Amino acid sequence: MTSLQSRTLLVVALSLLLPTSASAANTDKPSKQGVVGTWSNIDPFADQKIDAPLIEQKAFEIDLQGNKKEVPLLPDKILSGDIDAEYFTDGFYQYYYSHYEPWNATTDNYHFFIGSMTYENVSGNSQSMTYQQMQSHTSTWTTVGKLGTEVGLELAVIGNAKFTAGFELSKSTTTSSSYTYTGAATISPYSTGTLALYDAGHASSGQGVWKKYTPSGTQVGAYAETSGAWMVATNKKSFRYSEYRNTSGY
Repeated sequence: MTSLQSRTLLVVALSLLLPTSASAANTDKPSKQGVVGTWSNIDPFADQKIDAPLIEQKAFEIDLQGNKKEVPLLPDKILSGDIDAEYFTDGFYQYYYSHYEPWNATTDNYHFFIGSMTYENVSGNSQSMTYQQMQSHTSTWTTVGKLGTEVGLELAVIGNAKFTAGFELSKSTTTSSSYTYTGAATISPYSTGTLALYDAGHASSGQGVWKKYTPSGTQVGAYAETSGAWMVATNKKSFRYSEYRNTSGY
């Protein structure tokens, strides 16, 4: 075997969990021996991804005539003890969940970062890069508002997201360490390439509405609070690829 053949693409993936202070190492140029690894806690494309808040968290009071005004957010729900009548209270009024009003839906194929892998091609030929997940990773939904404490609202948001997405969604999905993808990218001769893997996300945002009652049971209006969630695609993954020319004198 010639020395050139022996120096083909390194395909050994070393699992590294770098501390925050070492995160800059992901941008360093490789040494002659090559920088090869998996950075499961660093998104090398984070500077290309600008996440606007899903929805600004606000609350509104709505009177019986339909007049609406912004008010401070009320505290988390307190269960009544009656499984058929979950509600929360501010100590003066009781708020019973009514319905969810969806406002917006959006998809981001690169929303949930899973991991990345870097290979150095030290040969004069292009090389096919195979991605291998080195550690299991779970992408978990992110929420705004009272999701997770109000069952009715949670089911409504999940249902709306699934209706508008066009693909299967869940609160979380796990990519196992056995996940591989062959031919995910082609590395140019004498270049180093980085692949980053993502789960797609789909969001539903709007407002949850609760009917507002006095302790004696008289309805005096309603309370609305902006709510929403980024749901995780169960089987919709996307890659981002970047490479640069080796500078170590090959």
